[in-house]
Amino acid sequence: MEILKVFGSTNLNITSLQVIRKDCDELFDSKLVLGFEDGSIEIFNNFNDESSNKYKLHRKKITSIEYFKDNKVLIGSLDGSFSTLDLDIYTEKITHINSSICKAFYNNNLIFCACNDRTVRIFDNLKLIDQIVFKDFIKDIFIKGEELFVILNSGQALLVDYKTKVERVFSEFKKFRNLVVNLNYLLIHCSRKVFIYEIGKTFKFIRSIDTDENIRRVDICNNSGRIVMFGKNNSVEMEDSGKQMNFFHKNEIIDIKVINDEVFTLSKDKLLIWSFNKDELFITTKIDLVGGICFVVVGDEIVIGTDSNLISINRNSFDKNILLENKIYSLAVNKNHIAVCSKEIIFYNFEWKEVNRLTPKDTVTYSSFYGTNLFAFSCMDSKIYVYSYPNLDLKFTLYGHSLPIRSFKFSPDGTLLTSCGADKLIKVWGMDFGECRKTFIGDSLNVEYVDDELFLYYNDGIIYNRKFSKLRKYKSYERGLIAVNDDFMIFTTNQGLAYYSIDEAGLIEGEEDDDEFDKVILKEGLIIDLKGYERFVGYLENIEENSNILKGEFYNFLVGLDLLEVLNYISLLDVISIKIILKELEENIDVNIIFNTRVFIKLYEYHEEIVKSYENYEQIKIGLIECVGKIRNKTGELCFKTKMFTNFIE
Repeated sequence: MEILKVFGSTNLNITSLQVIRKDCDELFDSKLVLGFEDGSIEIFNNFNDESSNKYKLHRKKITSIEYFKDNKVLIGSLDGSFSTLDLDIYTEKITHINSSICKAFYNNNLIFCACNDRTVRIFDNLKLIDQIVFKDFIKDIFIKGEELFVILNSGQALLVDYKTKVERVFSEFKKFRNLVVNLNYLLIHCSRKVFIYEIGKTFKFIRSIDTDENIRRVDICNNSGRIVMFGKNNSVEMEDSGKQMNFFHKNEIIDIKVINDEVFTLSKDKLLIWSFNKDELFITTKIDLVGGICFVVVGDEIVIGTDSNLISINRNSFDKNILLENKIYSLAVNKNHIAVCSKEIIFYNFEWKEVNRLTPKDTVTYSSFYGTNLFAFSCMDSKIYVYSYPNLDLKFTLYGHSLPIRSFKFSPDGTLLTSCGADKLIKVWGMDFGECRKTFIGDSLNVEYVDDELFLYYNDGIIYNRKFSKLRKYKSYERGLIAVNDDFMIFTTNQGLAYYSIDEAGLIEGEEDDDEFDKVILKEGLIIDLKGYERFVGYLENIEENSNILKGEFYNFLVGLDLLEVLNYISLLDVISIKIILKELEENIDVNIIFNTRVFIKLYEYHEEIVKSYENYEQIKIGLIECVGKIRNKTGELCFKTKMFTNFIE
């Protein structure tokens, strides 16, 4: 199995796709329609075509794309509307139904929309003709003939005749994830098992297979009928093969270097070497590892520090030599020597003969040479120690970070050192006297110099600084490592890479993230802060993946937004997002009473049934009433607003 083609965006997650193989047998002659998290779609006329057509049809995530009649596609979105797009003349019709759509599909000249208000709405010629209401929220759905196959949030599967509305229980699936219909097979994917049914007059059970809970998606091969499983760590596994294939990094990229026109990336599980072909990245070398931490490149040798040893790998012969049996925290190299930071810092020449050593006061977090004159390292004590080299006389001790330093970089002329710490601060130090010349906020993993004065770092986007002033900012949707050369910039995105062309001045080619572009007027007349909205959606999706992360941070982010913008977002929420916000209100009930009450009222107005179904709905309501009462008692009078709030939620 090999990767033949890659589609997508460096900035946006793909949330839905559809391959249209009408009147053609070859996959590469098919059309491909991609839906993205921001409500946009991208259309490729065939798999070999580098060009595409892009449209922004919706305000929020595309949840489904299905082939319609007469070479059209049906598109569902969480913004409470569906659209039909003609792929011949690229005209669209948008229908608003005031409820976010989890899936839209087509059958018997009718359009069906499964909505997050527990209904399936049926349209004929884009007009609502009927709806079916369920007792629980819809998790997934498809249609066979005149029957809807519906899986509810509880895991119960129902068969429902959409004409008579007679329903019967099919089965119940614990920890259901998704269903897949391919060829004549129905696959029901649960946390640790896949159930396979043959679709005929009835659903005939064929078999079930056990899976790992890290599997995010399953499908069935057209020719062999074997199940293929896709893991969340970039892995693919074929049923009964016993082999798991990983095309990229399984874990987050923790180190990156650009050497000539090659990009080296390191994660705990492997080191990859990337090259370019017409602005396209492709992998030329893959080295599997266990516990990778850091690396340097010396000629044809790649020296890698892991959590148990130091190894050297020849990139031509792939011969591996174990050089040291110890956990390696950092590596640095200049044109003469390699610094290996373990319990001690040992300096070697390129024949691996020791030439000097240092004993650090604490565990080393990062190290770097500046030419052959300086060597510096940071420790867990949040300080940077700068030594003259090779005599190793301590020149400066730089202190000012309150948490350990992630990395630092010397300017090309050696006059400055810029550090980024876990305290989310960037500090610029002078190398004449070791003084801190500037401190500014930046939750960055590293900094990268373009020239003696221009450097990059990350803080809710890629930021260029000229000396001590912000020059430009570009959008980036994830925090990552930055690496540059004369022609391009690479930015890591968790387990992958984003490639940016740069101009002669070293700046990214394209529009910068200017505030003028962060506002857009939508068809409904609402003005939405796109930057805030993108972060809002990002928080919700991260919390949905792991409810324990970002505790408290999301609420502080909400309170910091314009309240009117937050109220505008509420109409677009799905079930899970509503419950996430209710939980935030519950856990911060007395922090900002006016904000909490306004948000709760707006949630109730738009999503009454969902709000009432929340397990602690009554506690939130009573808590808000009590908090509003306290305001009343403190002011000594019943103001109009507190009376309005109390009357509404009572």
